[in-house]
Amino acid sequence: IFFGSPENPNLTIVTTSYNGNFIGNETTSQYRTLINDTRYIFICHDAYPSLEYAENIYFLTPRHRRYIVPSYFPPSLVPSAPRSNSTIVKQPPIFLVLGSFHPNARKRNIQSLAYPLEKYRDYNFRIRFLGGAEAYAGATSEEQLQVLYDMFPHDTNKFEFFQRPDTDEFMKRVAESDVILPLIDRNLFSGTYDNGKKLTSSVSWGLGFHKMMILYRPLAEVFGLQEDNVTYFLYDDSINSDFTSFSDAFGRCLSVLNADNY
Repeated sequence: IFFGSPENPNLTIVTTSYNGNFIGNETTSQYRTLINDTRYIFICHDAYPSLEYAENIYFLTPRHRRYIVPSYFPPSLVPSAPRSNSTIVKQPPIFLVLGSFHPNARKRNIQSLAYPLEKYRDYNFRIRFLGGAEAYAGATSEEQLQVLYDMFPHDTNKFEFFQRPDTDEFMKRVAESDVILPLIDRNLFSGTYDNGKKLTSSVSWGLGFHKMMILYRPLAEVFGLQEDNVTYFLYDDSINSDFTSFSDAFGRCLSVLNADNY
């Protein structure tokens, strides 16, 4: 795989495009004339029905006619990424939240962490937040971490935060984590993520790095992932009293990680 632009390419793949690049005013729709042009393949990050039947536009979840699911990262790019799961893990296990964690961003339900943090407070684990700076323009790492401390004042010892890491560090921090937490609930799945038509990139990272994941069941079904309570731990809601809640799935995952021995 080569990255870059050869002098006379037979095919150009544009990996990041949005519906506005095809439909909109003359300033933003620079790819409009290239729809169905066989010299180009576009990967669109939006869910946009009018683009579904363009033969050279692909989407990022199986809820589309033409799609590609990023599920493999070449070892040359991620040399330290483990390629298989193991119940023998470092101490303590690390649960990873990728991207913005500001409640107003409406990308993940951070508040759902309150239930497992309280229930499993005596267990030894860490919750790592990687990125998220776009919701806190100009804020320092300490200021962003303080937001988490204010939300969960009794569990500040469980958190770690890395702001805007470069590519190598980002890969490293994902690779050394144990479990991916997309933190998608019913409302976010049906709203922000359009019932699985819009990509939840945390799932792609989990697939690419062969990580354990705690997933909202309809989200897992989009990618054909089945509950096995070894790699994938599914839940139906974030309500604590429900047996199939996020808190319950979190506990099942902790059990597999042998967290009760730490």
